[in-house]
Amino acid sequence: MHVTVGNPSPEHARHSWMWANRLARYPNRLHLELMDLGIDQNQLNKLISDCIAINPNVTVQTNTEQRSGGSERHALGLNMALKGIDKDSDDIHILADSDCYTIVKGWDDIIQHLLGFTDCVGATYEPIGGFSSGTSEVQTYKGIPNCTWIALCANADWNQLDCTPQLGTIKGFLDEEDASIHNLKMGNRLLRDVGWRLPRFLHDKGYSYIGLSHVKPSGTALALKGLPDYHEEFVLAGMPILAHQRGASKHRFAEGPLSERFIKTVDKWCSKQTDLEFVNPDDFEWEISK
Repeated sequence: MHVTVGNPSPEHARHSWMWANRLARYPNRLHLELMDLGIDQNQLNKLISDCIAINPNVTVQTNTEQRSGGSERHALGLNMALKGIDKDSDDIHILADSDCYTIVKGWDDIIQHLLGFTDCVGATYEPIGGFSSGTSEVQTYKGIPNCTWIALCANADWNQLDCTPQLGTIKGFLDEEDASIHNLKMGNRLLRDVGWRLPRFLHDKGYSYIGLSHVKPSGTALALKGLPDYHEEFVLAGMPILAHQRGASKHRFAEGPLSERFIKTVDKWCSKQTDLEFVNPDDFEWEISK
């Protein structure tokens, strides 16, 4: 699991690592690689120590390139992780934001099961007309995994993917092929955020995917019900599997009403999950896209 960590909330990385381990069927198989985007050295040392105390399978990569924007730094961390993936390895790799939490018991077993017959599984962008997406012609791609949290199968060319954004050069009106590949309409223009090349990459490689349904607290969300729609819940076969605070670079961990309520809600939900039986992946039907 490659988790990007920046200021001001490295505590998210520790807390999400804690829940990932407590809810995993096989925590001994988990490995955390902290993708350090330039946090204070004392903070980094404490974070490493705290994460090792949860599960000692922890390593660090530090980004030494300087970028002014948060998106550029984020992409550098993701690209460092991707370049380190060995195509011939049998390991499953997960790219994750530090404030994205796995919230179902046995999540690791589910992901391993799914990657037996699809190439990636991940969070998706909000549909058009949502809290953040709005109705503008400029949109992110839809229904396809993004780099908020994405699990990647073994033995594939993930080290060829480039997550670098091009936010200053929004793509013009999509032609029919581009619209189809990005699950948008010909009247849309593509927002080139971090990981914007992923749909074309999957298409050109012939890789399949499962995009987790993006739901909001005011809608059908279960784990985050009652919270502001700023937050994101991701659902798989009707089951909440991920919760994303968003804005970890602006909202410090468990400080201020937005982050404090999110963390308390996630902790309450995950605590209840620990008392349940492990989810059996064979009990569900999974929809795969190409």
